[in-house]
Amino acid sequence: MNETDLSEFVSLCDKLIAVLDQPTAFGNDIRERILLSDILLLINRVDNITNQPQNIIPALLQNMIRFIDTNLANDLSLSAISQHFYLNQSYLNRYFKRYMGLSIHKYISESRINQAKVLLKAGKSVTDACNQCGFGNYSNFIRAFTRYVGISPGKYKK
Repeated sequence: MNETDLSEFVSLCDKLIAVLDQPTAFGNDIRERILLSDILLLINRVDNITNQPQNIIPALLQNMIRFIDTNLANDLSLSAISQHFYLNQSYLNRYFKRYMGLSIHKYISESRINQAKVLLKAGKSVTDACNQCGFGNYSNFIRAFTRYVGISPGKYKK
């Protein structure tokens, strides 16, 4: 706090103490709330949040998400990702789930389905969407898409 803010804070606290000393005086309950609000506003104004990091997502998690998002059409098995990042598979899955709230497999599936939705809206065929999103099996793609979206890819395209 600078000198001006500090003196304003002390002044507000002195006024609050005076109000609290006379709890039965007319309107002091309202004055108390107003002074407390003024103190909170002052603290909020003084609290400089520029020292906090801009992105709270750990760097490893950012790299994992970027890797997955750019390689959706490729092999994204847990072993392939763990080999890429030189980490144990179970540690990698626990780490991802701790920060993201879902497993790597579920994140990959949802990302692939979202990409398939974009491709289908762009006019691609269901087969092309299946291949470009990294689904190795057409029937697995149909089943997964229907489970996540609620309708089949063909109906979604229409």
